[in-house]
Amino acid sequence: MSDKLYFEVMGLELLQGAGLTKAEFARRLGIHKQNVNAVFSTKNIFVLRKAAQILEVPFELLISYTEEPNTDELAISCSNAPGPDEDTVIVKSEDSAKWYRASKMVECIKAAGFSAEEIEWIKSKI
Repeated sequence: MSDKLYFEVMGLELLQGAGLTKAEFARRLGIHKQNVNAVFSTKNIFVLRKAAQILEVPFELLISYTEEPNTDELAISCSNAPGPDEDTVIVKSEDSAKWYRASKMVECIKAAGFSAEEIEWIKSKI
């Protein structure tokens, strides 16, 4: 496991995802824009809490440690999941196909081992 926090590794991507420039993020954080890169590696809980509020992400996400999930394993486990049982799929329609795809995505998200806070964040972005 890496000893770097998620914010340190993914800070720039989080800024991009929030549609913020480094200058705007610095302004909202109350620092000089030259210090934004240093903020990414901070362990100061108050700065991290404020950054989470500005970026509109769970604080727990910023302080989690990064360990890239093995997406190949996840893809294999999701693709090996059993298909819909013909006996349980009574109506074959576009709605039932959407429901099936959505339930498969939920299975994959569960298999990925996200925390409850990360799942709530994902829900809020859908």
